[in-house]
Amino acid sequence: MNRKYGIGIVLYCLLHVGITAAVYASTLSIQLIQLDPLHTDVSDTSLLMEEAVMDYLFDQGFIVSNSPVISGEKNIEPGSRIALYDAQSGSFDYIAFITITYDASQSANPNANLLSHIQTAQWQLVRVSDNSAVAAGKRNPKIIKPEDDSADGIENFAKQIAAAIAAGFNKR
Repeated sequence: MNRKYGIGIVLYCLLHVGITAAVYASTLSIQLIQLDPLHTDVSDTSLLMEEAVMDYLFDQGFIVSNSPVISGEKNIEPGSRIALYDAQSGSFDYIAFITITYDASQSANPNANLLSHIQTAQWQLVRVSDNSAVAAGKRNPKIIKPEDDSADGIENFAKQIAAAIAAGFNKR
């Protein structure tokens, strides 16, 4: 009888460790930084970008959180340090800094949610435990068709950024 219980306990432990290892997901905090000389407030475009990135990464199996969007043209360093501290305090594995640079100076409607207002998007994936960069990248919106210059186009562009961040995990 004791041998049966011993084997059962060993099998339970092996199964428990196997299931725990199989369901582990990386935790990731997102910090979006908006560089826009025309707007000091956080734009709806930045919020759309942030939401689409988080949704994509969540669908890929990451546990995702975010810090408030940093908006400014000059000194963004304090906000970035706070986001890193928050990620450390929250025991996150990684933080992704995504910097969106806008240029709507030539736009007829600079307040609209248009993909053409985004000049570039840079991202950096940082391991929180040692503050080391794991991967980084930069994307510009490609050929913008009239039908892509919309909230849907912004969402698709954000998904490209999120896919690049997810691919950065393979480089770690």
